[in-house]
Amino acid sequence: MLVLIETKITEHKSLTEELKFDSQIQAVANGLSGGIMIIWNEDTLKLEDLLITPQGIHVSIKVLPNSPSWFFSTVYASTDFNTRTDIWKELCSLSSTINGEWLITRDFNKVLHAREKLGGSNINHNRASIF
Repeated sequence: MLVLIETKITEHKSLTEELKFDSQIQAVANGLSGGIMIIWNEDTLKLEDLLITPQGIHVSIKVLPNSPSWFFSTVYASTDFNTRTDIWKELCSLSSTINGEWLITRDFNKVLHAREKLGGSNINHNRASIF
């Protein structure tokens, strides 16, 4: 399984084939912003999509043939604060329904502390507290 974020492309089928995978789930890019894809081979994994949004793909994964299912989310949060809050709500909502192991990979486009970044604008502590 391979996960790519910020692909900046709307159709991932040719990339899936070029990388020799046979299945994909995608959240398409909005212009040159975003884009998420999960690609895998069906002979080794079974993926069931639970929720696909512009900022995240959330799936149930089963390693074939007999492993228990677990949950996986990959997030590429918007750089726009107002849009980014949607992903926090989405994750909170999912957390109340997921029962079992859950792995989240992410680019939240947000830091909690100034020591987590170099340069750029100052951290807005009010917005960081929402994160």
